[in-house]
Amino acid sequence: MRDFSKLETLLNMIGVSPNRPTLFLSECVLIYMSPEESDSIIHWCSNYFSSSMFLIYEQINPSDPFGQMMINNLRKRGISLLSFQTYPTIASQIERMQNCGYDLVLAKDMNAIYNNLLDLEENRRANRIEMLDELEEWILILQHYCIILAANDKNNTGMWDNISLTR
Repeated sequence: MRDFSKLETLLNMIGVSPNRPTLFLSECVLIYMSPEESDSIIHWCSNYFSSSMFLIYEQINPSDPFGQMMINNLRKRGISLLSFQTYPTIASQIERMQNCGYDLVLAKDMNAIYNNLLDLEENRRANRIEMLDELEEWILILQHYCIILAANDKNNTGMWDNISLTR
């Protein structure tokens, strides 16, 4: 992924067109890369594809006690969250995506999504699956992960006009 000209050649060889809408999914991936590496990938995606969307699930809030516990637990396993300190908040994640060339950027922590976006039946289903002893623990976990949605539409087709993180 670091050799973008080679990547473009390979994508072209298999018929991936930069003129087709393209969705990128990232679930706790970018945080393990250096900010420079991950920003480079995001920037390339926003420039190469005329219409693209990034949907990112990522950790946030490293400075509070729970965030420090997450970092320490991973560090004990030899794992570093290389972008955590550079993009620690939702605001910094939004700014990152805008700086990397995305026009529409929306983001919420998982607690806001859980409470405001999911319907009541979905919340009940999630509660049965998780079976957490403490609601406070569940809220704490949700406050340390976020969804970031970033989109570009260089051809002004309006395809992302109705995208939101609200009901």
